[in-house]
Amino acid sequence: MKLLLNNVPYSAGTTVQAWQDVVFASVPPPGGTLALALEGPLHSQKLEPFLRPGDPAWYWRWNPRNDVGRVALVLHATMPDSSTFQSRYQIDIVPRKLDQEHYALLLRDIEQVSRELVYGVARSSAGQPCSNRMRHPCPISWNGTLFLSPVASTGSNRSRTASAPTAVSARPAQVEVPIEQAHQPSGPLTGHATIELPPLEPPDERLSAVPATLSVSQVFATSDTYEHRMLRSVIDELHRRARQVADMSLSPALQRQHTATMQRLAKLRRLSILEDVPALEQFRGMSHQMRHDPTYREVYRLWQELRQYPTFSVVNPALHLPINDLPRLYEIWCVLHVMDTLLGLPGVAICKQHLFAAATSSSDWALVYTLHLTENAPLLQLKWRGLCLCLRYQPRYRPVRDATAEIYVSLDAHVHIPDIVIEVQAPDGPLGLLVLDAKYRLDASGGLPLDALADAYTYLGGIGLAHGQHSTRTSMVLYPGGEGGEQYASGVGALALLPERVSPLHHWLHYALNQLVLGEQ
Repeated sequence: MKLLLNNVPYSAGTTVQAWQDVVFASVPPPGGTLALALEGPLHSQKLEPFLRPGDPAWYWRWNPRNDVGRVALVLHATMPDSSTFQSRYQIDIVPRKLDQEHYALLLRDIEQVSRELVYGVARSSAGQPCSNRMRHPCPISWNGTLFLSPVASTGSNRSRTASAPTAVSARPAQVEVPIEQAHQPSGPLTGHATIELPPLEPPDERLSAVPATLSVSQVFATSDTYEHRMLRSVIDELHRRARQVADMSLSPALQRQHTATMQRLAKLRRLSILEDVPALEQFRGMSHQMRHDPTYREVYRLWQELRQYPTFSVVNPALHLPINDLPRLYEIWCVLHVMDTLLGLPGVAICKQHLFAAATSSSDWALVYTLHLTENAPLLQLKWRGLCLCLRYQPRYRPVRDATAEIYVSLDAHVHIPDIVIEVQAPDGPLGLLVLDAKYRLDASGGLPLDALADAYTYLGGIGLAHGQHSTRTSMVLYPGGEGGEQYASGVGALALLPERVSPLHHWLHYALNQLVLGEQ
């Protein structure tokens, strides 16, 4: 039996793209019937046939959606005498070029926006408004606590550093001296024997003239050493970063700690051993003195840490999802950008957050941030213009009989699980919900499929308060389309979002929240 794919005969190595509509066709033996099935761990299903008037062929429609990999096709034929036989085929599903581009963009942007969120949350913990965070901050400016902790240890070692032996600071230097003084050392010598040279005889006329000067090695006592240059660089860098922290709106406790730190740094900068000592220009690793003196080992440790950026890990499968799970990746990307938009609201403040957990690493002041997209607790609880904004990821709204303690419930017999929900609470009670549902789906023209709004309408009418009042103010679908978006009078709408094209989300979310504030007033 011959099998056709989109009117093209099957051949070994046939491939189709993800989300590509495929029509299989085959002509059965005389009097026989056909059945076509997909076999595999992800593709086990029996396709429904359809016929066309006057056409002996049987047809089956299939769309692999976002599945990627190899699928087996089994074509069964049943004869009038009940005998059967079958033919087997294999086709490979490959990701669309557009999906490959989106996959790379989403991964890169998830990493970037996660870092932005870490900065925003950390600055809020230091008393700095979230909306004033920098897009590319230095490793210290976004967290005053991260800067202030190592300086205390430097200040406690100041007396030990100042009393370091100066004998190790003596080093030879090449100087030019008159030839008649070459045997008379000037300045103190350390560990060198002095040899008296006899007076020079007049030179032979046949020889060249005696030079007027001679280069000799003399030893001077100096504090300009490799170790002290590194110390100078460490103190200067800490002082520079302290000035940056001074520009932040610190909490009173951090402000007091910052003032004490600046005083310690001022004393360190006036150390006598650092007079006329320039900053380190070339790093040569740990010196012999640093290996044996704990004071200089501390200087070396600070030098190393000041050159490192605080790091954090993203404990979420997003960065490890294969391309065939692109819808899940897009969903996580949308969640992170909703968070980023909320933290950018003017005057917003974080009350609680279950988004990041900070743990101290083996280094004294290097932090490891872990990002969690938890479903059983709010990701963020924010205060903004007298309202409480509670951001949830895939919350479960159960029927009222199963969720008596919840404010918002399902108004029908089903459990509703939207992707992203912002619960808005006023001082006198709940104001409503803003629901966003991420769908990585496009029709043949690159637009939103007609059935993609079905879930949005379900959330609009199916979630509310326990006494039956509808609470969803608007329900939006987020999809990877072109620019723009629209919202209908019903409260349902769609926003096209992709990396580097997130402005529709920012504009819509600001507008929706401002409308809630105006309604409350």
